[in-house]
Order: sequence, then C-alpha cells, then structure tokens
Amino acid sequence: MAGVTGVDRIGARLARLGRGVRARVGRALQQAGALVAEEARARLAAESPDAAAEAAIAVIRRGDQAAEVVVTLPGAEAREFGTSRSAAKPFLRPAVEAKRAEASGLVARAVRSTPSTQETE
Repeated sequence: MAGVTGVDRIGARLARLGRGVRARVGRALQQAGALVAEEARARLAAESPDAAAEAAIAVIRRGDQAAEVVVTLPGAEAREFGTSRSAAKPFLRPAVEAKRAEASGLVARAVRSTPSTQETE
C-alpha cells in the first residue's frame, strides 16, 4: 500500500488547532485524494482500458484528518504488486508520487488560509 510518512506528527499538530483549521484541512485532504484517484484511473486506463472501466476508485474520509484512495478491482493487488508469476504493473503508487507535491500544496494552503494558527473555534 502506498503511504505518506509523517501523518501522525501532522495529525497531532492539527489536533491542537481549532475546528475551522481541521475542517479546511479535511476538505484539502479530500481534494488531494481526488487528485490521486484521477491520476490512478488515468494510469490504469493507459495500461488497460478494460480494467479501468471495471475499476471503482473512490476517496473515503477517515475522520477529519485523513482520507484514503480505495480501489475496487478484481486482481488489483496482484496488478499493483505483482505475483510469483507476473510482474507488477503499479498504477496507484505512481499516482501518489505524481500528485504528492500538488496534494501537499493543497493542505499547506488550507493551513495558511487560517487567520491564526492558534484558532480555537
């Protein structure tokens, strides 16, 4: 599974901020997930249009400080990571890497848009 490091540290900092900041960051995370999902779908379609048509790629909120990109496709894990009989054809991990900077920018803008980082709504 593709992951982002430092989430616990960021989550702890967000917990100290006001609800308004957390809400804006939550929306930014949802948007960031949508960017990754769109990129993953495009990469999957380039490699296998039939698989892309069959796949369900969604962004799921996990509380106010996390979002996950979830792929529902038979054989998605084998495609992403490979098996003993077939090479990996990753589409989700490269999508995360391709959109990492843009996603980070969304979150940074959400935090900077706060009048004060000591907000206590």
